[in-house]
Amino acid sequence: MAQPEGLVVTASSLDAAEANITWPVNDLQVTLKAITQEDGVVLDIRAFLREILDWSDELVAEGAGIPKALEVHLDGDEVLTPRYALRSPDHEGVFVLLVGVHAWTVDLDRASDDRRWTATPHQKFERLLRDSGVHVGLLSNGKVFRLVYAPKGRAPGSSTSTCRRCSASTGASFSGRCTCS
Repeated sequence: MAQPEGLVVTASSLDAAEANITWPVNDLQVTLKAITQEDGVVLDIRAFLREILDWSDELVAEGAGIPKALEVHLDGDEVLTPRYALRSPDHEGVFVLLVGVHAWTVDLDRASDDRRWTATPHQKFERLLRDSGVHVGLLSNGKVFRLVYAPKGRAPGSSTSTCRRCSASTGASFSGRCTCS
């Protein structure tokens, strides 16, 4: 059984704290359904960030807008780079979350056959988070959305959700699990 710490909070602890969801859940389900294919895949991750997480375009860096300081250079000329980086709205030049995106066919927990480093996409993303100094990230292949916490010198943790398409009356929803190492 997972023992969440810090970043991940259980539904029972939210209930005990009398925390109430104030988001427009029904509206979000309709939007999620609109960007999710029948097979439960979100192909446009940028739309997910904008429409579901409500990240403004001004705060999201991508491509050449991502500073070189957020790249991690490995032996063998491999470079770990986030697809998107979320800027702090309060502090100029500070990034608070990185996003890693893979094709929907990529298993985030399957090791590569690269002889130099047979790491999974998840392990590589943890390395990116630790070494870039931005310890929180979202890793996705469009089927799985994984919130990852990987501080330098401490045990990493993650919470994984899958997007599934429901009937027309119920829209779409997330189901998830938590893993802490």
